[in-house]
Amino acid sequence: MKFELTHEGNILSLVDATELEIDQLNESLRKRIDNWRWDPRVKKGWWDGYISYFKNDKYAPSGLWNEIVDIGKRFDMPVEIGGLENKFDKSISFDEFKKWSEKRFENSEKKPRDYQIETAWKIIKYKSCLAELATSAGKSLIMFMVFAYLLESEKSDKILMIVPNVSLVVQASEDFYEYNSGYREMKLNIQQIFAGQKLRENCNIVIGTYQSLVKKNKEYFEQFDAVIIDETHKAKSTSIKTILQKCVNAKYRYGLSGTIPKEGTIDRLTLMAYTGPLITEVSANFLQNEGHIAKCKVKVIKMDYAPQSTKDAFREMSQNRYESKDVFKFEQNYVINSEGRLNFISNIISRVRGNSLVLFHRIEHGKKLYAKLRQE
Repeated sequence: MKFELTHEGNILSLVDATELEIDQLNESLRKRIDNWRWDPRVKKGWWDGYISYFKNDKYAPSGLWNEIVDIGKRFDMPVEIGGLENKFDKSISFDEFKKWSEKRFENSEKKPRDYQIETAWKIIKYKSCLAELATSAGKSLIMFMVFAYLLESEKSDKILMIVPNVSLVVQASEDFYEYNSGYREMKLNIQQIFAGQKLRENCNIVIGTYQSLVKKNKEYFEQFDAVIIDETHKAKSTSIKTILQKCVNAKYRYGLSGTIPKEGTIDRLTLMAYTGPLITEVSANFLQNEGHIAKCKVKVIKMDYAPQSTKDAFREMSQNRYESKDVFKFEQNYVINSEGRLNFISNIISRVRGNSLVLFHRIEHGKKLYAKLRQE
């Protein structure tokens, strides 16, 4: 089958394919949403819960080009994509980028690690892509290297960075100014966008929350030729999709996250559709093996504190008398108020040497744990 990049490189248009190949594309590029059975539209018979990224047996988002290539390999269907070379920036080699990076940070106290240089280079090379970076991988430094290179090489004039909350707007700005200190050639002018911030002119990097950015009109986003989404796994949010659709002139589209959804899910297809393929992974295991972060062990403890009579009662309620969602609320309340569970958790925490970090979902539960531990 043969595709062509059309609509200014944003759409893959099917030019030639057999009926079998079209059927396979329809099957592979559609997935059901999470918890589709409970969606009111599905319950009423209005919808089957599927979202398809292959429209009218012809069109697919260009970000799925690698997924389509993989589909062809899995089902022995040769794939040809015309214009795909425009999805790559081949103007700089890794050796050249490494030399640029070493010079860029030669007077800096914080110098990038080899994997950070390689990751930044890959992100730039693939003009639209995803990168999975574990916590402590140095995501902000990697992003700064990408921004600095795009601006200094005049590949980009104005960059938009989308983050999920205000604290990350401030943190990213502070980090970028810190990384830029001591290097006079780089003019860095950052505009922060969140509630109450006034817009300034002549900014080359704009960092904002998607809640604030989504309110702006399409014309505002036409000024950006590069866009990067931090915590990209949240791009399934309607707000971020809307923003990306408005960035019509963004020839560079990057997504970074510590948690990319699993293969075969609608969330992963959605991320790739709006950005591009996953091109690099820096895992926690890699960082541990390289000595960049501390090694740790995870032990899972299964608690079985409810008597059989209670389990049978909840099962009978869900099967005969109540909706599953109502039974779930009853179970939650039972969990919060269970003395057996509270004692079990408190005993475990008390036995641990050193400091302990305890996470809880409901404040009520946290207060009970706190009071119990104060008694011991």
